[in-house]
Amino acid sequence: MILSSSRHSFSRGFTLIEIMIVVAIIGVLAAVAFPSYQRYVMESRRSEAKSFLNQVMQQEEKFYTENLTYTTDLTALGYPIASPRSENSYYRVVAQLCKQPDAPIEECVRLRAIPISPTQLNDTECDKFILDSRGRKRLSSSATGTVADCW
Repeated sequence: MILSSSRHSFSRGFTLIEIMIVVAIIGVLAAVAFPSYQRYVMESRRSEAKSFLNQVMQQEEKFYTENLTYTTDLTALGYPIASPRSENSYYRVVAQLCKQPDAPIEECVRLRAIPISPTQLNDTECDKFILDSRGRKRLSSSATGTVADCW
């Protein structure tokens, strides 16, 4: 009697089903994580707008102490252009008169941080930051968030 030894050959590697399951899991994780990451990046870049607004307002206050008036021309504050960009160019700042009766430029100036990067242009919650020389912090009328949440 001859004993036959049967050999079972096992293939090494992954089956197509296993690979498809892994790809599906990665896809679901990416679909959840990527929007959260984008939101985090957008929120973290808001701090650059607020910081730059405060920096420009300090320059406005210095200009006021020397000239007894504010200016809407930011080149007078030492910036190379009238609408300077923040450090990483996510926002640009413009100066304008306060929109209040009997508030001439000698008494009040309003600074606005306007988003210019593609990511920040999609920020409808905080949109544009506004700071005036009286210390009032606001958002543009198109913003869906609140001053307390954004500032």
